Amino acid sequence: MRVGADIPAKVGLNEVAIKMVLPDWALTTAGDRLGRRHVHRSTTNARLTTPRDTVDVGFIGEVVTADEVLARAVEIATELADTLDPGPYAKTVSKVRGAIPEQMAQQIVADRAAIAAL
Repeated sequence: MRVGADIPAKVGLNEVAIKMVLPDWALTTAGDRLGRRHVHRSTTNARLTTPRDTVDVGFIGEVVTADEVLARAVEIATELADTLDPGPYAKTVSKVRGAIPEQMAQQIVADRAAIAAL
């Protein structure tokens, strides 16, 4: 669960707008985390959104006022810890995420190797 603050900010992946190519691991993360209808808009089109709209897009799970972020995050973590068994939770997360964490790790290694070769 990701908790964000409703503050005057822009959230997104604006690399294309600033003449950069998103790295593979960022595209993998976007594909996994963003709502399907927002992936292309957020990556290829580099459209930014407000914190309030990040829940719909998929960047954030919940938006609260800035002074409530820490307390809300702790509240959610406590509720999850109190109600979910860690074993089944971890196994289910692993099934839901599938190979994505390993894929991202491999992509980061490849990106670092490419940079080192420059």
